[in-house]
Amino acid sequence: EPAANVPRGGDPPRYRRWANAHDAAVSVVSIDPANAWVLTGSYDGSCKVWTHEGAQLMNFSNFPGVDKVTGLCYSPATGTYWASGGKGRGRVNVLDPRSPLNVTEFVRGVCGFGDFAVTALHASPNDRDRVFGVIADGVPTRHDVVVWRFEYDATFRVLRAHEDWVEALVRVPHRGGAPEEVYSVGSEGTVLRWRASGDVSTDVWTKEESIDGGDVAGGMACACFSADLGALVTGCEDGTIRIWEPSVSPDENDADGCESEPGSEAGDEPEKESRLEEHLDGEETWLRKVMPGHQGRVAAVAELWDHTLASAGADGTIRFWDLQTRREAHCIPDAHENAVHSLERCALREEIATAAQGEDRVKIWRASGSYDPDEEVGARLVGELTGHVEAVTAVKWCEWRELWVTASNDRTFRLWCPRALETTRCLKFRGDSITAMALDASNGKVLAAMTDRKVRVFDLARMEGRKDKHGNWIDDGVKGDEESDGGEGDQIAEGEKKATEAEEDAPAAPEGKEQSKVEEPPAPRVPNFAGAHVDDDAEADHIFCGHVDLIRAIVCAPGKGQYMTAGCDGDVRVWLAPNNPNRTSLTVPNFVEPGSEGVDEDSTDRGVGEFERKNPLVVPRSIRAPDPAAKMIARQLEERERMDAEEAERVARAEEERREREMSTRVGRMLRGLQDESMGRGGEAEPAKEKVRAG
Repeated sequence: EPAANVPRGGDPPRYRRWANAHDAAVSVVSIDPANAWVLTGSYDGSCKVWTHEGAQLMNFSNFPGVDKVTGLCYSPATGTYWASGGKGRGRVNVLDPRSPLNVTEFVRGVCGFGDFAVTALHASPNDRDRVFGVIADGVPTRHDVVVWRFEYDATFRVLRAHEDWVEALVRVPHRGGAPEEVYSVGSEGTVLRWRASGDVSTDVWTKEESIDGGDVAGGMACACFSADLGALVTGCEDGTIRIWEPSVSPDENDADGCESEPGSEAGDEPEKESRLEEHLDGEETWLRKVMPGHQGRVAAVAELWDHTLASAGADGTIRFWDLQTRREAHCIPDAHENAVHSLERCALREEIATAAQGEDRVKIWRASGSYDPDEEVGARLVGELTGHVEAVTAVKWCEWRELWVTASNDRTFRLWCPRALETTRCLKFRGDSITAMALDASNGKVLAAMTDRKVRVFDLARMEGRKDKHGNWIDDGVKGDEESDGGEGDQIAEGEKKATEAEEDAPAAPEGKEQSKVEEPPAPRVPNFAGAHVDDDAEADHIFCGHVDLIRAIVCAPGKGQYMTAGCDGDVRVWLAPNNPNRTSLTVPNFVEPGSEGVDEDSTDRGVGEFERKNPLVVPRSIRAPDPAAKMIARQLEERERMDAEEAERVARAEEERREREMSTRVGRMLRGLQDESMGRGGEAEPAKEKVRAG
């Protein structure tokens, strides 16, 4: 197959000789059709990228274990170049021209390049998701072929730097033009800062910083990022809370603009990030960044507002901290009977939710207001989310829909009205217990990692009942927050409306005591699954597989359109979100244009789900293409159809001749007469026939 197609017709193209393009013989030539570039590989072990005019754009060299390049091709699915070669076992290297970098180390654990001795590479022109490689196994007369297929739900990148399992992933709030940053907190006490490339089309994460917390006894268990301090806050196994200030990069200081964080008022001017030195109180140096107080493991931390931090842990208490003085501001003793494992904040209502091990309910606490050391036990308790029949494993606050989302060991999700504290929807899911959960506001998704080491992605709109099982919006006038007239605040859930009406009619609460629930509860829900009422099934849109051990943390990177997960296997894995350009840029030919003759403009979307719209049934190009193989197959089919038709005609003719021979005999005529008499026609059939002929 030629490396480049020569255009037909017209004047023949003129080519130029590129002298001294490589230091050794050129072994392979390929093309990049997306950019109209020429790719060359040489025995000098380098790959170069050229324009058609002969200008050199990039030079990739010094590949590990590669002294000569024997295979080179362009992968349309990823927009990367694949090169292979070397002594003994051929090694495959993946080159990203957008960086430009050698990104082999980020995908080696996913693609298994080290398992094959590849000597030649070829990208299929009919299927952009596949790359073929020729394997030389040492036998001169034998060559095998290995095929790689790009899977959109498979691991996109693997970041391996931790020696032990990873307990938490924390995303740094995005600031204007600054690239995405994520912290990974290891149980061994090491914190790594990962930075993404600035270009959304370049999917490379690099380790920018490593923070050694060797003096932490037992390691770290949880973390959050403090926007007020511009530092990372971690909860540790020894019961302390520690603050880690990262090194500041120059491009972070020059970044213009700042996105408003959850809970900040719209229109407020972004405040400059304060450093730790601006909030020192004159105590000893180690007290500036270490806050003791918990008796046992600190399992959850969350920054609230006004330099306030909330924490919870194995001692069953909830503690509030002043980040300016580094001292404990308030403590709620015996908040739970068991160890607390989850703490989630609701900035809209200035509340926090906590869940404990072995408890089937979630408690909602008031986090605002002054902290009175003499207040009664439970004075800050707003209410409880009760309904699960087994232990609650995760709780999250959904900002864009203003509701609570919980998961339990009873294999159900529950959506809660924050005002009435009642279940609005209950959905059962397939899988095991949930070990980590996150919400993706950019795509409206719920991500849940389960004990089967898989991450399932659910559509929140479908969980709410605003979409049907095929992903189509239900005709209720709600097409999303961006199409509503009054914005997100006007789209109040039905349960919240009922709660508002009930609160207006309910009697006033006694003085000094808050009313946590409405007086008139909704109609009882009849149990239909594991002792609870289930409204529907939660069907996953995507299932991510790749981890070999439990997943402990999930984080969303909306600036890159990616998800990141980490767990007990020590790997940080990157996945493609539904809105990632590598997913949406692939277009499938549409052979029927909406609005054309005989086609209803709305019929293409009616009754078709989201997956079917993104993956329509298309006739393969190998069948449509007028190549010799397709012509031969078509001729064989036509010949077979012709032979079948001739055979059917011959059998029908033989049957007709047999019937005529039977009727020509005397016995045949007698049988025909008996048949006519049995049908009641008697001897009138023949005269009537002749009468018709005469007429």
